[in-house]
Amino acid sequence: MAVNSKFVLQGVRKLSANFGKDELNQKRKRWLILLTGWGFILLGIAGLFLPILQGILFLLIGLVILSSEYVWAHSLLAKLHSRFPKMAAHSHQAFEKARSLMNRTSTDL
Repeated sequence: MAVNSKFVLQGVRKLSANFGKDELNQKRKRWLILLTGWGFILLGIAGLFLPILQGILFLLIGLVILSSEYVWAHSLLAKLHSRFPKMAAHSHQAFEKARSLMNRTSTDL
């Protein structure tokens, strides 16, 4: 069976063009997650002292974002969920809604 070299060369070119881009995109995504999460944590700390900002809300948002990268944030959220079950139900609904929105926007790009 003869393999069409034109198709093989096209496949090699596509692989070489994308070589390293996936890793770069993963690093960018991780940095974006970390910066966003820590930004919300800092806003939450400032919000504890400033009457304009909702400190607890920003801290929770920051913990949710950082829980995908840090074990300590994930375990802290698990403790909060066991301590406050009503909040856990609301946050689970919000998390699922955010996940569906993120899946929709990531496939649209």
